[in-house]
Order: sequence, then structure tokens, then C-alpha cells
Amino acid sequence: MMSKCTCNSFRFELKEASPENSRYKFYFIQCALCGNPIGVTDYYHTHTAIEAMKKEIESKIRNIESSLVNIEHSLRAITNKQ
Repeated sequence: MMSKCTCNSFRFELKEASPENSRYKFYFIQCALCGNPIGVTDYYHTHTAIEAMKKEIESKIRNIESSLVNIEHSLRAITNKQ
């Protein structure tokens, strides 16, 4: 089943919007013919942003784990010398 606007159009588009008194931008999903909005979505693709942050955090965790292994080896070397 295909979505249909009240003006009988089947064509829709994303339109960037900055609503008054809002700190954020949005995309309105609206009829390409008459401009009637039928939905709103985030300006920034949240899932993509979360995935990028996840990768960055995972990289930092790997670096921390590597540093901890190096510290452990250094402490063992110091302990064995005594």
C-alpha cells in the first residue's frame, strides 16, 4: 500500500526546517505537491551518530586495555628485580 496525501499526491520529500523557539533542526516529511507535512524526523541521523561514538569508545577501550597490559608487564619486571 502506498501513502497518499490528502491532495491525492503520492510524492513526498524531506524538507529541512528550523521551527521557531527550537534549538534543533528537523526534517519534515511532506507532500512534494502541496507541502502538507505528514511526519517529522531528526535532522541528524541518530543511529549513525551513535555508531560513530560506539566505535570511538571501543577504540579508546582497546588503547586503555593495551596500556594496562604494558603497566602490568612493567610492574612484574620491577617486582622480579627485587
